[in-house]
Amino acid sequence: MYGGDLNDEQVDRLAIEIASPITGAQIRRAAERTNTTDLDDRAGWSKEDRLTSYLANVNRSDDIGEVLSILIEKLDLGGNDSLADEIDDILTGSPYTLQYNGKRYELATRTPEDVSNLKDEHSSLIEAAAPLSTQARLERASHLLAEGDYDNAIHDCRRALENMTVDTNYGSALADLDQSGIIEGNDWDEPIDWQALKFPYNYCSNVGSHGGSDAPEATSKRAELAYIYTQEAIVFLLRVAEEENLPDSWDI
Repeated sequence: MYGGDLNDEQVDRLAIEIASPITGAQIRRAAERTNTTDLDDRAGWSKEDRLTSYLANVNRSDDIGEVLSILIEKLDLGGNDSLADEIDDILTGSPYTLQYNGKRYELATRTPEDVSNLKDEHSSLIEAAAPLSTQARLERASHLLAEGDYDNAIHDCRRALENMTVDTNYGSALADLDQSGIIEGNDWDEPIDWQALKFPYNYCSNVGSHGGSDAPEATSKRAELAYIYTQEAIVFLLRVAEEENLPDSWDI
């Protein structure tokens, strides 16, 4: 785990998106301007490897906001709405977002009000569009978290995902989305949609007593992580359903 304002997936995805349009000299200049040249270890054989290592290092050192701001400046996202939207999507859930200043996109910090509004928006979408059985499982998980029953809270998070599908086979339904081209596929070499959506299910299946005798203990931190990841996966799927005709395996 990288630690810091961004999670592992965000660091990896940012490196992939930024690597092509940015130059090695621009990376070095960003490091010099932020006094983080010691964190730019130029790991690997490609700009993507280098960026992944560099962003992970500055993320751990709390310099990520300043470095990202300069990298976005170097990208000079004038009218490149597509790349800006992709970067902003990657930053969802972090303290950062992209804003258009009339000429170009620049990094901005989300205010507590922004974060609160985002949470309200996600909760409203779940209440409006998720299957009732999924909503019931999430509500029960929330109560179990408050009561300290972390093991069963994680279990209900897994069930909430399963209840998004017709036959409770979440993995198979994700494969249907992949095969239909609605989400990016299940290549473990890339941090793409399928992985992001499958991860919370795997996590909920392998933590606590439901994961077996060797599974990590269901602590409050792990239960909260499972709950948040589950909610965000559901929100993503609901938004996909708004835009696409999903396979029959989905109940949304």
